Amino acid sequence: MPSQTKANLVRHRPTSNDRHLHTRTLLRKLLQLLQFLFGKEACAKCFISPGSPQRDGAAAARIPCRAGQALSAGHALPEYTLYLGGGTPSVLGIEGIGEITGAVREIVEQFHAAAGLQAPADFREVTAEVNPDDITPQFASALRSTGVNRVSIGFQSLHNSNLEWMGRRHNAKQAIRAYRLLRDAGIGNISIDLIFGYTGLTQELWRQNLEQVIELGPEHISGYQMSIEPSTPLGKAYERGEYKMPSQEECSREYTLMQQMLGNAGYRQYEISNFALPGFEAMHNSNYWNGTPYIGFGPGAHSFSGIKRDSAGLPYASRCWNSPNLAAYMRGQLRQGSEKLDAKELFNEAIMLGLR
Repeated sequence: MPSQTKANLVRHRPTSNDRHLHTRTLLRKLLQLLQFLFGKEACAKCFISPGSPQRDGAAAARIPCRAGQALSAGHALPEYTLYLGGGTPSVLGIEGIGEITGAVREIVEQFHAAAGLQAPADFREVTAEVNPDDITPQFASALRSTGVNRVSIGFQSLHNSNLEWMGRRHNAKQAIRAYRLLRDAGIGNISIDLIFGYTGLTQELWRQNLEQVIELGPEHISGYQMSIEPSTPLGKAYERGEYKMPSQEECSREYTLMQQMLGNAGYRQYEISNFALPGFEAMHNSNYWNGTPYIGFGPGAHSFSGIKRDSAGLPYASRCWNSPNLAAYMRGQLRQGSEKLDAKELFNEAIMLGLR
């Protein structure tokens, strides 16, 4: 965002009316950048429409943000996190990622300036999801300049036959090369995603996947069971009877093997699908589970108000979500639905999130 814009917004001490006008202006500018969840192609399990970042805009971001609470309470927040993902922001290149992180930083600064408070020096954690085939030496070396200090890289598998079946654009060799490029560029916090629980993955192949990833030594590993979503290529194949899910017993054995192997390698399981070396648990994802408010931009993105109290002292919250349809979202049909959560529903969610 041009520096002139920022100077115009902070020239004088904002009044209450100015504060809301400035906030809306900045949010509109950010929304112009954060338009959709995208990918070059749709893989077998994806339920978000693929798009062209060159044609349609930039990445989607989910921002756990207590800005409204900070303003009303009159105190600054010690930390913010930013997550660029749910798609593949790496297709934007360094310039696109830098635009997004810069725009979000400006909004955080303005929230604090409007309340006469000192903004945090920087985000505690900025994560970018990347596809292995988007990582070049130039991209890896420049990534830190955007403020990204954590990278989540979608290996999914290290067996080419499984990757081809998933419709992934990369192969096993590219995945390992991408990891090493990021490491050589000084990225000191890398997470690797793997998928289990699908036909074609044997216990031995899964063991080999885990062994190879452990040998690489990332700080964080996520293991997700393949799910079938309606209207996805895999979902349609399942409906036609062309795909048969593995049994729960098979999936359970693969999950147990993952727990055992990662635990023996020093990774602590801190959530149902996530394992980390001590001190490298994902701050951003943990915010979802502990009730921190967040703002979600892009198709399919969710936002959460955080837990508040009514006049009787009872807790309540609200949640909303955007349309997952890219075309509808780009036409301005952003909001698909919303809900209010009462004390009972929040209690049930607390139990569910606690079990994760």
